[in-house]
Amino acid sequence: IEHFECGGWIENANSLNIQHCRFRNNYADGMNLSYGSKNSVVEHCSFRNNGDDDMASWSRSTGLCENNVYQYCISENNWRASGLGFFGGKQNKAHHIVISDAMEAGFRITCDFRVCHLVTRDTVNFTISRYIKVVSPAEQWALEEICGEISRVHCI
Repeated sequence: IEHFECGGWIENANSLNIQHCRFRNNYADGMNLSYGSKNSVVEHCSFRNNGDDDMASWSRSTGLCENNVYQYCISENNWRASGLGFFGGKQNKAHHIVISDAMEAGFRITCDFRVCHLVTRDTVNFTISRYIKVVSPAEQWALEEICGEISRVHCI
């Protein structure tokens, strides 16, 4: 998927499986499992040069995202936001992810937008296989973004 506003903005999906896709040169997110999406998997996908989060899950108070997984994916050279972002939700996971040349945070777990809903007693699991340089040292927010409202984050 190339040269669209967003590669994929999926709402209220249940048990969706997205495999072996390429998301390139989009103006916004590469893939966002949003607003009530659950039990869905994005795997073996490549994201490059997208204009917002390459991979994201975006919850809101009326549509909690839960148990979504990003696995075995590569994020390269996104030029706004992060390589991987969980904005609210619960039991979302990411593992075997490579993030390279992110403009801002390589990965975020946050709820700094009024509409998103975060289950603060939840544990979020990340396994980042490789995190390769950030363009601007002043923009290395990854760990600061995590520390806000969440107390149990496992980065392996």
